[in-house]
Amino acid sequence: MQKVRLGISVGDINGVGLELIIKGFQDLSLYKCCNPILYCCKNLVFKYAEKAKLNPKKINFIEKENQAEENVINCIHNFKSDYLLNLGTSTIESGFIALQSLKHVSEAALDGKIDCLVTCPINKETVKLHSKDFIGHTEYFENLFNGSSLMLMTSDQMKIAFLTGHIALNKVSKTINDKAIYSKIKTLHKTLQNDFRIKHPKIAVLALNPHAGENGIIGYEEIETIIPAVKRIKNENIICDGPFPADSFFSKSNLKKYDAILSMYHDQGLIPFKMCSFSSGVNFTSGLEIVRTSPVHGPAFDLSGKNMSDVGSFKQSVIQACLIYKNRLSLNL
Repeated sequence: MQKVRLGISVGDINGVGLELIIKGFQDLSLYKCCNPILYCCKNLVFKYAEKAKLNPKKINFIEKENQAEENVINCIHNFKSDYLLNLGTSTIESGFIALQSLKHVSEAALDGKIDCLVTCPINKETVKLHSKDFIGHTEYFENLFNGSSLMLMTSDQMKIAFLTGHIALNKVSKTINDKAIYSKIKTLHKTLQNDFRIKHPKIAVLALNPHAGENGIIGYEEIETIIPAVKRIKNENIICDGPFPADSFFSKSNLKKYDAILSMYHDQGLIPFKMCSFSSGVNFTSGLEIVRTSPVHGPAFDLSGKNMSDVGSFKQSVIQACLIYKNRLSLNL
């Protein structure tokens, strides 16, 4: 099978993105599954490598995707920049560079020049200075590619999706409704079958309120919305249980019993996930026609330029993007 053409956005140039890429692909096994294509200014790559004391020799600078070579990091010099870098600090300029890289890798995906992509961490605040509607990667890709996105964190320990994503906590309860729960579980079920090749996935749904609301004593969302939605989805022969109290769900036995979990809001799922899988977890935007993954951590400005970053999550993001793409491809053969 032909190697996957993997597009990579550089993230915030003052963060650890370039370090993750250069150090990550020192593991030669990654080249067995893909030809990586990075979208970044050539000058910035050299400036970063010099400041971070990294060796950029295995970077092949090209003008078009079809010039990509094997066993090297191919880099498309997609725009010029004389920015001097300010490692460890997100700036107006680094936000612009992050957005340009993201736009170019997305355009390549839309044009069929790459098969799937990995996005390195950004600072949403500085990107938003150049794109006022920008909320995050997940929402950005949902606006570009067909489908209904679902943020899914994956690792060997668990797969956990989110009913609500990057919204304020005081808006979560108002966003929870039967239609949303039904739609997210359907997307999650399809993802587990098609992208992870699990024939009969078992899904657990978490409650919103402490102790699952205690029959209305601590809240009515479980009684009025979540339980009816779970019953509705069960009628379609989808294995789905809950709602489970979040404080007692994350035991080893429960994690083994279920293939995936649907949490009600961002931190409810991400706190236990990152406690278990911070160095090996992957953020996968499921439900879209494009495969996009990313490390589970942010730009790590405190580590930028120090050659100290953990590349585990980045490497897993590369491996999983390629695997999911190949799983999808096999369905159409």
